[in-house]
Amino acid sequence: MTSFPELSNTPVICFNGFSREFKKDRIEAFRVQSPLEGDWLSRQFFVRGWLISKTPVKAFHLFDMQGRYTSRVAPHEHYEDVHARFSVDFPDLDKKIAFSFKLRQQDISFLEDGAALFLYAEHQDGTLEKVARLNLSVGEVDLAQALQDGCGPSFYIGGAMKGATSAIYEYLASHPSVVPRYPKEVHFFSKSHEYEKGWAWYLGQFNNAANRYQHREGVSPAPSLIGDASPSYLTDTHAPARIARYTPGAKVVLSLRNPSLRAISHYFHEVKRVGDESRPPEEVFSAANLDMAKTVFEAEGYDLDKLQAHPFWPTLRYFTEGLYGVYLQNWQDAITPENLLVVNYHLLESAPQEYVSTIFAFLGLDVPEGFEVAKIYANDYPDLDDAIVARLDEFFEFSNAKLAGLLQLPERWF
Repeated sequence: MTSFPELSNTPVICFNGFSREFKKDRIEAFRVQSPLEGDWLSRQFFVRGWLISKTPVKAFHLFDMQGRYTSRVAPHEHYEDVHARFSVDFPDLDKKIAFSFKLRQQDISFLEDGAALFLYAEHQDGTLEKVARLNLSVGEVDLAQALQDGCGPSFYIGGAMKGATSAIYEYLASHPSVVPRYPKEVHFFSKSHEYEKGWAWYLGQFNNAANRYQHREGVSPAPSLIGDASPSYLTDTHAPARIARYTPGAKVVLSLRNPSLRAISHYFHEVKRVGDESRPPEEVFSAANLDMAKTVFEAEGYDLDKLQAHPFWPTLRYFTEGLYGVYLQNWQDAITPENLLVVNYHLLESAPQEYVSTIFAFLGLDVPEGFEVAKIYANDYPDLDDAIVARLDEFFEFSNAKLAGLLQLPERWF
């Protein structure tokens, strides 16, 4: 049994829900999306939510109980019909202007037990209207015992971007013995700004999920599974060892896609959905850029913290996540074979039922009667010139060969 003495008696701040305090003079409805009641908070946390107002809102503010200003953010304005989002809580709601917001609270370590924060909306005329009181409590949690008791993920899903991690999570979330947690991605083990929030914050992301998973028809009486599906774990050099140390019994599923096709899909994702790529594919995947990528990898290695700071990163990002042979070694060194499953994304295309059944069996789940695998998050993109694909295949050859050796594959996947 792993010992975590440094995690015993860890101070935590618990979110105990909110109370609406607006008078409906201008505000019609309000909802907090996160944190959720029962969540443990870090010293830095985010308040996200929606508000519907009769008149435009130009900013949201947080104040403490002494009236001290702590945070301000401009909202995102939505003119579409938001009826569907609020129809359960507010069935008689008319079409109004909706505003979403995400407030970052820099430091709440000064709070005392029973403290609160107050959310205000600032209207265009400068008027401040109180929206809600966020209720907090301060205490201590023995995180070492919480970890031993199974508080935290029982499985992890990692994989390259555009490698079906979202699809896998949706299949699992539909199973009656799996507690769905949204958003599915926490990135705690791979993003330094998340990891610095501490274990109290991370475990708090799962501590109350079961309480929000109420009375779903067909829920199994067996202990439920809950997971963290963060694609970035695959290529992070720290994630495997961190996961192995703090959740040593957890299962890990890694989904791998042909790296050349993955890079192309990633490119079109940035072009069409994100909008931060304007170069033609012939330039991005040119022989010169591939040679430059090799030079950078030889000089800098494969640590993403270093690579993301490199000026060539806007191009490197298409290649790093496909170097499976480089990153899989870290996982095999850290995770025991019985707790690590590597799956071929393309089996989801050719034999989807087998693909999902393999993952379910690995996690100890039966396939529900009548369960059918639907295609999820499929994105089409135009075919590229064969010469581009050939260049990419050649670029990834060394990694693909290493992958085949690590997995002891009778036939190459890629």
